[in-house]
Amino acid sequence: MRRRGEVSKCVLSAALLCGCVLTTLSSDVLSSNQTDHLSRFVASLMECKGIPGLQLAIVDDQHALRVTKRGYGMADIAGQRPVTSATSFCVASLTKAFTSLLLGKLLKRSRFNWDTPVNDILSDPVLFPDPERTRTISVRDLLLHRTGIPRYDMLWYSGVFQRDEILRLVSRDSQRSCHQSEFRRQIQFMKESKRIRESAIYNNIMYALAGKVAEQLGGKSWEELITEEILEPLEMNATTFYHHRSNSDKDLYAKQYLHAEYSTKELDYSIYLSSESIAPAIALCSNSEDLSKWMTALLRGFHNSDPSLRDTIPSDVLHDIFHPQIQVTDPAMMTPEFVYPDAPISLVYDQYGLGWFVGRYNGSWPSALEDFLTDSLADLPLVSHYGSFPGFYSMLTMSLDKKFAIFSSINGGEQPTPYNIHSLLHTYIVDMLMDRAPWLDTHMGWACTGSVDRAAYEMESVDRNVTSWRSDDSYEGVYTNRAMGTVTVDATTRSGVLLVQYGLMSFLTYPWHRWGSQKDIFLAEVVTREWLISHFNITFTFPESSSKCFSINEKKCDEQYELCKNKWRSYHPNGLDEAVKLHHTCKNKLLLQQENKPTFNIAN
Repeated sequence: MRRRGEVSKCVLSAALLCGCVLTTLSSDVLSSNQTDHLSRFVASLMECKGIPGLQLAIVDDQHALRVTKRGYGMADIAGQRPVTSATSFCVASLTKAFTSLLLGKLLKRSRFNWDTPVNDILSDPVLFPDPERTRTISVRDLLLHRTGIPRYDMLWYSGVFQRDEILRLVSRDSQRSCHQSEFRRQIQFMKESKRIRESAIYNNIMYALAGKVAEQLGGKSWEELITEEILEPLEMNATTFYHHRSNSDKDLYAKQYLHAEYSTKELDYSIYLSSESIAPAIALCSNSEDLSKWMTALLRGFHNSDPSLRDTIPSDVLHDIFHPQIQVTDPAMMTPEFVYPDAPISLVYDQYGLGWFVGRYNGSWPSALEDFLTDSLADLPLVSHYGSFPGFYSMLTMSLDKKFAIFSSINGGEQPTPYNIHSLLHTYIVDMLMDRAPWLDTHMGWACTGSVDRAAYEMESVDRNVTSWRSDDSYEGVYTNRAMGTVTVDATTRSGVLLVQYGLMSFLTYPWHRWGSQKDIFLAEVVTREWLISHFNITFTFPESSSKCFSINEKKCDEQYELCKNKWRSYHPNGLDEAVKLHHTCKNKLLLQQENKPTFNIAN
């Protein structure tokens, strides 16, 4: 077994044959003094943010490759198993960078390019909400989140959406029954909220579609292509897929924890296996050992400084991927930021590339503004992405100019803004790498301010003993929508408490009278799936007509009401007979609208 710090011996000729990464590990990135300093900071951050375990990797390739890999805290609290550099954390949306690189490589070998319409590549075209989108949406549009279609994350959260269904054409046969076509729900029935290419709207399902494009180009499953094209050549042998997890390998992974309602509890990983449906967006699990190889490959591939990487990590593809191509204006999509003067420093990611946020860091602020104007750290360009999965939160940040990269992941922590934990840690490390006094050395109190669990506070603020504005049976019914499927609402034995069932998920709802005159808003608390934030808002809207539908963070209630009132034939291929059946089961329209976006990461 190679001793830690020993030089990896991989000769050039062998590298060109096997595609392995040439590495020369000279030392840790940080000095022993800096390492001690960082360890104290991490301990303080973990304590004030309620973090069970944290993993860290730092790569610096400016002169000679130096790599630091560390584990802090517990991977398993009950079993007292510590986090090490080999502990696997699931990195969620950091997966998007792998999918974009894979597509870039496959497109480069084909007659297509980033701007080729998706339906020019797919053998079975996918229908979008309107003819223009169906005709023109390109691979680039999918990866830039600029299709104009909202997230619809509840489809896969609930287990309703399956990856293969995304390419199925919805039958227009008027004789097909409603319940048969219910399982053929399609992108075409999703309701756009922006014009195509108008702005970026984060959408995991579009990355699932991008994975299907990769499968069409590569002739294999997305998982096989990621493994053969990226993981194996980079010797990322510990990197796996969340949906391939099993009880037999559970000790390889950090356990997932929920930190809410002023307590920490362990989550059951098997609950989240529905993530397979959008695997190209969120499915990878890895550790700092493997991700240090990934970061090294990206840095060297971008600068075309390693001959062994030219096929695995093409430099021209990376330049396309990291290039900022759309402004980020949607608050729900913004990477957590610190902006001067609200914070002592400024960290802003306001643009997006192909699977990467692009921004800048203004570093430790000097005492005088005049000094800042000539400061060497002003506007340090960075690329980054965060990843969120119940019980796992990750971030990867790179300076392509300075040739360093930072990865960190945690298995629980303060809600609802765990990303800020990584932003704090990464800016601290950047200051160290730039030989600056970390700004948090003098502002640690600021970093921990506001660490009260807001989600728990919201739950505690709800009076579960109040009654609803209307009789419970007036809310009961079956609510349906071609894109979303079916929601069932039933009264319970407790007045004012409703049971809402959607896919694999069930919610108990309580009247939320804090909204004052808005009478029909309920707080939904998940009772069958241990979501990291187990509540969100449900609003019932009572239109004049008794026809109804539901949506999850779709368009305005009034627009949805008109759609449901006038579109029964398109919603139910059997015509009004199906509509009449639903007409008798309920009297109102349900809008499932999640107000606390960081909870489920749903955005319009």
